[in-house]
Amino acid sequence: MTWQIGSSDFTHNELEIWYSKDDQLNLELIDQDDHSIGEINLGASARIVNQANELLFFVAHRQEDPNNGDNTIGIFMNTQLISSSFSSKIKLRLHGVSISDGEFHGWIERDDNGQSNFAPPHDNSHTLGSISCGKKSIVVGSYDAQKSGQPLSWFSSAGPTRDGRQKPEISAPGHNVLAANSSTRVLLTRMSGTSMAAPAVTGVIALMLAEAHSLNKNLTIEKIREILAKTARLNPPDTVWDSRYGMGKVDANNCVQMVRDLP
Repeated sequence: MTWQIGSSDFTHNELEIWYSKDDQLNLELIDQDDHSIGEINLGASARIVNQANELLFFVAHRQEDPNNGDNTIGIFMNTQLISSSFSSKIKLRLHGVSISDGEFHGWIERDDNGQSNFAPPHDNSHTLGSISCGKKSIVVGSYDAQKSGQPLSWFSSAGPTRDGRQKPEISAPGHNVLAANSSTRVLLTRMSGTSMAAPAVTGVIALMLAEAHSLNKNLTIEKIREILAKTARLNPPDTVWDSRYGMGKVDANNCVQMVRDLP
């Protein structure tokens, strides 16, 4: 993989690589002239410095993460020194020592003030944030409800999770949404993001819980997830689950009606 740094990026950058506990890899960092900067074995960590002993990279190659048992490589880049000492491109080469599975996943940490990225070609699956990978969390994709066909928002991430679970579960309007903003004279602002789509689904769930309470019915997280999935309006219509739409678009009216119909 090639890790690219923008010409105006002077912020620190971070990257993670995850792979199966059944594999053993070594990571080699290489500059754009194909000179090796350093190699880090599984279970080791390393500080890579320049001639002035200033930190360029810190790498932690951890074995058997306590949360899922897999191996992970965390790389911290001191971008200001990298751009002056090496180049705007750093190659990440994985050497197989012992391979059983062979698959790996890499993510670059979000950095709005100077986003680094992988050089193409890109695999844009498995782009969910870590908080979206919880076992029972309800993950919401975003679409533009103001355009014909209600297309997906370009910023809406794709599933599945690393272990193959189907997320996101549902999608909702999250593009150019008119929202409250107390710092403006009109008290309103237009915002875009899955952080706008998620509150829409939260509101639907609140309606479901209120309806269940009024009818003296118990509504578990499992039942909430089931109702959201069963009432979703599919798009595209020929799929059961889509890696970005989830089960489809949230339908508040049908969600509440299904709560009423519960025994």
